[in-house]
Amino acid sequence: MSPSRAHGVEQTTCCTSRGKYSVPYRNRGFTRTNTSRGPATISPGRANDTSNRVPGAPVIPRTKSGPSPQSDPYQNPPPSWFGPVSEWAVWYDLVVIRKLQPGVDFAYQAALPAAGLNMKGFNRADYWVFPWGKAGAGGATYPQGIVINPITPFTHPSRAKDILERIILGRNGFLEIFIEGRDLATRAHIVVGLALRGIDVSSRGTGFYG
Repeated sequence: MSPSRAHGVEQTTCCTSRGKYSVPYRNRGFTRTNTSRGPATISPGRANDTSNRVPGAPVIPRTKSGPSPQSDPYQNPPPSWFGPVSEWAVWYDLVVIRKLQPGVDFAYQAALPAAGLNMKGFNRADYWVFPWGKAGAGGATYPQGIVINPITPFTHPSRAKDILERIILGRNGFLEIFIEGRDLATRAHIVVGLALRGIDVSSRGTGFYG
């Protein structure tokens, strides 16, 4: 390989079985260009290396890349979904990731018979995971299964009421687990997995209830 200069940029000529071709030649982390084309630029990897820095060359800032909320399937329900995004995150994890079947392994927006909870004697759960389903939720301690309720300012504004509700449901054989909305926005798969194991890491009561 031999260096040459073309259009103000050093080139390196490479030889292969298919002939010769030229590629831009980069030396020590910066590209040397003709001054008529503007100042040279320091690569991010050499931003702190002043030994070979071209005087006056601007530094390219580092940028962090990662999935945007628009690309996260946990945070993008389909148009047919009319519930909160937090409830969709639980649905997506149960159905798409864990392969649970609605109506067989769990129920969404199901009425739970729970004596003493209110005047009507029942409570509507966001998710009721059946003990006889694939998840096997609840175990011997809670034979009616696990209730999963995402926390939103509109559906669960009172911590005291939620804790009382958990106690009453527990007397009726249900284990109620709450999940913070912020956790469903950042680590839904983890907190749903904990909920299925009977672990509540929300503000409604941290710890293992199974």
